[in-house]
Amino acid sequence: MRRRSTPMDAAVVNAECRRRKVQLATGSDRTRAHSVGSAGVGNHDVWSADSPLSARSRTGRLPAMATPACPRCGGTSSNLLAPGYHECTSQMLVNVVPPGAQGNPGPVPIYQLCGHRYQTGAAAVGAPQCACGMYAVGACRDCGEPLCGRHVNTRNDTVLCADHANAVDRARAQEKANRKDQQLQALHAWEADAVEALLAVPDRVERFLRAVVEIEHARTPDLNALLKGQPSNRAIADWLIAHAAPPLTNVLIYEQGLFGSKQRRYPGWTFSGGSVAIYNFPHGEKAPGAISVLTDGRIYYDRSFTPAENDRFNAEAIKRIYRCARVQPLGLPPRPRVG
Repeated sequence: MRRRSTPMDAAVVNAECRRRKVQLATGSDRTRAHSVGSAGVGNHDVWSADSPLSARSRTGRLPAMATPACPRCGGTSSNLLAPGYHECTSQMLVNVVPPGAQGNPGPVPIYQLCGHRYQTGAAAVGAPQCACGMYAVGACRDCGEPLCGRHVNTRNDTVLCADHANAVDRARAQEKANRKDQQLQALHAWEADAVEALLAVPDRVERFLRAVVEIEHARTPDLNALLKGQPSNRAIADWLIAHAAPPLTNVLIYEQGLFGSKQRRYPGWTFSGGSVAIYNFPHGEKAPGAISVLTDGRIYYDRSFTPAENDRFNAEAIKRIYRCARVQPLGLPPRPRVG
């Protein structure tokens, strides 16, 4: 019959584990540690320098083991990236959700991985030193300069010194600037073609409608001028009546008669929220008013045929007027993007 482990057995095993960790940390024991299984602790191998577990894993990192506390969060769980160079894997508190914020009865802590990298010293005497005096954890790929954990720079998973890392950054910035210049040149060429296509449209109102709907915004002055020159409401209404499909609705009009205000309906097109003027509505809200164009040529602004000061069709109304006319697009290629 198998003997049951006692508290004394567990204490002996724990003491042995602590002794082995001290030996491994000081390098006094270079032999493979045997499995601990007699006390029911589990058959896990204790890591040593010569064991297969000491080799780098598929991720390129050494197994986690007890290390000095992280200077950022105070945690002791870490991955050994290089001799004496660690990456903290402890969970650190970053925020606390107060009670009742999301229906929680009590405070809810929020944790995230620390990920701080820090150096604790060299693993062996005679290891190369960084220019600052600390033991090196790597060397620059281009010049071979030894670098400690504080002065190591990584670009594309490659270790570089400060000078070569700055050279890589400058090359990237120059490449990004060149790419943006090429994109701007392509955009300016596209806008020049757009100006030429718009100027070929004989009707000024249709030219403006196409510019607002098909171009939307511009960088070059010539194209921007075509977007800014909005015709009068009268000209836009006349163009709508001449080119749009028959209206699908009757517009409700309030007309002032001899015996007060009367409601009448006339065929036309209503563009809700199509005004640049802001009107006060019965419940206190403020919003752009509606503009309606009747087939008899009259323009109805919200509840009056008299427009507010500087009232005109806004961009949304212009787009809907363009769709009512069912005109064919200019056929320009897609607008080049500038990242």
